Amino acid sequence: MIDRRITGSVTYSQDVELDGMLHARILRSPYPHARIRSVGASGVPGSCVVLTPADVRGYGRYGPQIQDATVLAVDRALYAGDPVAALAAPTRREAAEALAAIEVDYEELPAVYDPVEAAEPGAVLVHETAAVSENDAAYFDMRPQPGTNVCHRFRIRHGEDPGAVRQRTRQRVHADQRPQEQAAGGQEVQVHGGVRDRVAQRQREEG
Repeated sequence: MIDRRITGSVTYSQDVELDGMLHARILRSPYPHARIRSVGASGVPGSCVVLTPADVRGYGRYGPQIQDATVLAVDRALYAGDPVAALAAPTRREAAEALAAIEVDYEELPAVYDPVEAAEPGAVLVHETAAVSENDAAYFDMRPQPGTNVCHRFRIRHGEDPGAVRQRTRQRVHADQRPQEQAAGGQEVQVHGGVRDRVAQRQREEG
């Protein structure tokens, strides 16, 4: 017997349609970093349900370790693909047409794409503030570095002889403003290898 997954006859959740079911669409930012001046949904038909940044502003930020994500982009889009508005409509066609009726006024802003550049003093900040989450996922002492893109910094010490202990600094940096999920946040990358060494070398040179 041929596996139904091979023939494509298996029914998945996206294949199911129920009476009264709505079809959702999400409008996403085309820019890696942009200020959202306004979101207009006056052209969306009354048969659709729409969410804009103004509707979710009061929900604040969330995240498993660093609270750096919002339901929709509020004030600024932080990566290309950041959700700016969402809607639900009775049919797929209505949803697509309604999505095209949403008008967003963007102001494109400078962005960071390289983790080393993101760690430099004066780099464009992905997040102006970073709050540590209060849940079990933040199981170690997170140390966001205020005024920087470094969301966590810690030292690893290893070696049995205290006089020969080699120290290594590792940082997690907000950079490369692209969805990585989920990325909640989706704009956090971990610095490893040569990049980590370059950051550490610059820190040593700066004292």
